[in-house]
Amino acid sequence: MRNCSETKRKNNDEKILANLESVFAYYQQLGYRSKRPCAQLQTLNNIHATINRRKRHGQSVPESWHTAIQQIYALPTQKQWEMKNALDIRASIAATRESNYKKLAKIIPNIRIIKTLFGDAEFNTLLDTPIDSAGAFLFNTILEDMLASTMPERISTILKLYSGCPVRDADIVAYAKTHNISPNGWTMREIGTYYGLTHGRVGIIIGKQSRRLAQQLTKYYKSYINNDIETILTDFKNIPNLRPRFEFYRRYKINDIDVSEMNRAGQWLLNNFVKQK
Repeated sequence: MRNCSETKRKNNDEKILANLESVFAYYQQLGYRSKRPCAQLQTLNNIHATINRRKRHGQSVPESWHTAIQQIYALPTQKQWEMKNALDIRASIAATRESNYKKLAKIIPNIRIIKTLFGDAEFNTLLDTPIDSAGAFLFNTILEDMLASTMPERISTILKLYSGCPVRDADIVAYAKTHNISPNGWTMREIGTYYGLTHGRVGIIIGKQSRRLAQQLTKYYKSYINNDIETILTDFKNIPNLRPRFEFYRRYKINDIDVSEMNRAGQWLLNNFVKQK
């Protein structure tokens, strides 16, 4: 009789351990320990009741049960899992945006002006948009054309400095270095000090020129985001060789090449093709 009872106890212990392992596998696959009613939660609660009953009667509880239960409760709660998942998603988005920014900055050197003109949300939309090198080249061409044709060079430089865009002027580069100015953009006060303008005057200049440029660029920024290349090509057909240069970059799928190198290569080929004809 005793052997039969011990065998029954052993079989029951193994069955409960198997149930605990099944509960752990379920929650592990789920990713977290959920409190929502389900068969696994009911099983876990029943096993806790069994453990408490055994302790009240001075009966032993297998160590393997405790180990399995510890594994279950080591899993994150649903709230912890959701918080970690949200952080992981944000980190992934941030990493993708940083990568896309570096790639786009090679093709659109003044890309940070978009942030000044349209704000953080639109700038992030730009960074979240799949990169088309040929389309980015086209957008950069009209952006540079507008910066050159709609405002004096000094005003354009002020806008670039404020936005954190690269400026080739040797004096400005040296000044920024000696005064430890952030590469992410000059403040209005720093710009004013350099040009001998008041902080308020710099603000007026930036505000006025930003609004004007944003009005002119909005249509084409949206066209680029929506991959409506034809609108840009049609409206800027006055720019020499714009369409053939765009088609050249698209045909040969040029990626991760500095825009100045792209322009030189494209222009050289076009000039030579013209000569051959």
